Amino acid sequence: MKKSLLLAGLLLTTTGAFAAENTDAGKWFIGIGMTNGSGTTSVTDSGRYSYYNYPYTSGVYGSSTDYDYDSDSIPLTLGFITSSNNRAKISVQTINAKTSDGSKNKLEGIDFDFDWTFDSAKDSKITPYIGLGLGSYSVKDSAQYFVDNEDLKGVSVNFNAGILYNVDKNLEFELGYKHKTITWQDVTYNSYCLVNNRTSHCSGKLEGEEQLNSLYIGANYKF
Repeated sequence: MKKSLLLAGLLLTTTGAFAAENTDAGKWFIGIGMTNGSGTTSVTDSGRYSYYNYPYTSGVYGSSTDYDYDSDSIPLTLGFITSSNNRAKISVQTINAKTSDGSKNKLEGIDFDFDWTFDSAKDSKITPYIGLGLGSYSVKDSAQYFVDNEDLKGVSVNFNAGILYNVDKNLEFELGYKHKTITWQDVTYNSYCLVNNRTSHCSGKLEGEEQLNSLYIGANYKF
């Protein structure tokens, strides 16, 4: 009997300790933050040109170019805390990209991420995490450049890592690193271009990819 009572006591103690460590399980949270970073756009252009002034001339061309830029955004997040204290998140953001020559783009997207947390020292307010995710993005106001008259679209693969600082039962701060690879859809174009100092008709295909690295700082409210 004493042995049974002892085992029951140990079980209750263990269960109570687990519950105390995971008091946020089942909670939702909303978050807002800021990112600041840099990225690289890689573009491969392959096409054909022709011009009709005498003599008629045509040919093929190809090029591969990289563009570096600075970026910033303000992501808004809705998330759920699982029984294991992990995080399932959906977030929206507009990434502002600006190159050194002053040209600008806006990448609008939605991300679906899952973060795994790690136990830190007992009673510590700091919780490290790593995460993976997928996203869907488009380049705002780019439709005018393409045959299908639609904005350029792509799929992102996300990697996240950082720490959560628990202020109280409802508020936590977050500091992290985010890497995003966006693979853009292949697009075709028809336009006029300059070849051998002559205005020509050009048609071709563009293939593009983004590599984006940024630091994130934000706050989450749990409810």
